Amino acid sequence: QMLFASRNTVCKQAPDLSMRITFALRILSLHIITIRLKAETMKQHPTLGSVFTNKKAASAFKKRKLNSQFHLGNESLRVVFVNELKEPLRLCWVNAEGNLRHFYKLKPCTPVLTSLDRDGVQVKNTNSHLENTSVGHTFVLGMCVEDDDGSGDNRIGKIVGAYRPLKASLDEDDDTGNCVHIVTITEDLRRMSGLRGSKRLCVEMKVR
Repeated sequence: QMLFASRNTVCKQAPDLSMRITFALRILSLHIITIRLKAETMKQHPTLGSVFTNKKAASAFKKRKLNSQFHLGNESLRVVFVNELKEPLRLCWVNAEGNLRHFYKLKPCTPVLTSLDRDGVQVKNTNSHLENTSVGHTFVLGMCVEDDDGSGDNRIGKIVGAYRPLKASLDEDDDTGNCVHIVTITEDLRRMSGLRGSKRLCVEMKVR
């Protein structure tokens, strides 16, 4: 009788086990479809350039992964850098060997009211900086090193960001020579809130 009862139990559990396996396989197939859709979405919506921030930027610079890549093309464009932090940054161009050049001091931007009419308020950000460059060229942003004797003008502190344009425009019909990328540097408040009182600066870079 016990043997007969155990056989009945196995027969009753078998359909449940089969249903569970079928359900698990369906979930797995849905996950695979989702991953494929995300991959296709990334392919269909390319970005204007590569953005590096915080630890990733510092690590990439240390490993010589931020060198300008001249082989990506000769499309010319302009890049405008806007610093919305409270402190100045040091902006450098990176050559093909990974060496920093120019050491421009990017001061915090100040919004200035330029006009007020029927169309609304026109505001311009002062202290923004424009670079005439080409696709593949890389720019690095770091903290300023201030020295009384002015020697800090050719030095850069902690690397906090980098930008390398990969396309002049997402629209193939645009005149590449007139394309402008606007790179805005702000505090990443989400990361800053997780540092629990730390003075370390975390930045966020947006490109449009």
